[in-house]
Amino acid sequence: MLRAATYEELLHVARKAVRVFKQNDLRCCLIGSAACSLWGTTRLPGDVDLVVFTTTYNQEELKDVLTDADDAFYTVPSQRRDATYEVLYHFLPITDDSDAADSGEEDTSDSDSDTVEPHSEDADDDAEQDEGEHDEDDADADEDEGRCKVDILTPGICSTPHVPRAHVARRARLPVMPLIPLILLKLRGWTDHRDSNRRDFQAKVPNDVQDIDELLEIACGMGVRLTHDDALWLPEGFVEEAQERIDAYLEEFPNSSLYWYTTGLVLSRLDRERDKVWVL
Repeated sequence: MLRAATYEELLHVARKAVRVFKQNDLRCCLIGSAACSLWGTTRLPGDVDLVVFTTTYNQEELKDVLTDADDAFYTVPSQRRDATYEVLYHFLPITDDSDAADSGEEDTSDSDSDTVEPHSEDADDDAEQDEGEHDEDDADADEDEGRCKVDILTPGICSTPHVPRAHVARRARLPVMPLIPLILLKLRGWTDHRDSNRRDFQAKVPNDVQDIDELLEIACGMGVRLTHDDALWLPEGFVEEAQERIDAYLEEFPNSSLYWYTTGLVLSRLDRERDKVWVL
């Protein structure tokens, strides 16, 4: 059976992907559970999720950029019925010792010191598993062999926003989605999984709630909150849709209300009427 990636391997794969995209003049940043872990959540991510800020390439072409540049990246056809896309992986163990020492840009932050390695429990729960995606020869794999799934998105997919260069965060020498939009993306995931008819998606809901609650606590502890500057670059639809999801989350988890207010993600009705840019 192919093993899952360790946390160090996940970061290594992420740095390699970021470096390849950088070499091809493509900006990107981490989203999903990998980004959450770099902000300080405790659950080990199951894969690497990257959004690439481009309108020139589609998702399949971006996967080709990685596989053409590095043989350790490879794709397999999706086993989902009627799927036309391929699933991207990176071979494990990692045989090269270049830790992508850099992901293409200088890291001027001191965030490495406060990035805590997540717990290893439930490592695979966050990965978007395609039905039957395990290879038939998985059972014969060497115990050290494994693979790390890499999901590539572009802005607009799953409401993922385009992030201006100046707003991309840096954590552990990696570009990461800023904390406030990351929370709202995880909130979208919670809604989608909760409302899905797929049992594998519904099984992700507890993980979504854990990530959201921890991210909110981290944001409050760091004094991070939604600002007018954020409202200027976040897509209007992204901001508008978030309020309905926040309302639904508050209805189900009312004890989280203080966190939402402290981060500026819930405003009074008077504030909303006074400044329409703050649709939240």
